[in-house]
Amino acid sequence: GFISRSLYRDLIAPAQAAPQCLPLSAVTVAVIAMAAEEPFALGSKQVDTDHLVLGLLRATDSAACRALACVGVRLQDARIAALEEALASEP
Repeated sequence: GFISRSLYRDLIAPAQAAPQCLPLSAVTVAVIAMAAEEPFALGSKQVDTDHLVLGLLRATDSAACRALACVGVRLQDARIAALEEALASEP
């Protein structure tokens, strides 16, 4: 997936550089980047836990994605649920 330079500069790089934090794996960085893309597709203005789950589901080579798939969680269904939740929480 595409990661914009500003997204990397503002979100990913500081998380990797923070000395008090554990280092992030390449898959974790990819999941965070994909999660950060999701709000735009859903018409939201912030990254929420729903978006992190969608990022996990998009990382098809990750153990988390495989575990979610084993219990029947699919990307398209999770996107629909996230969109429904976002619409329900609008004023």
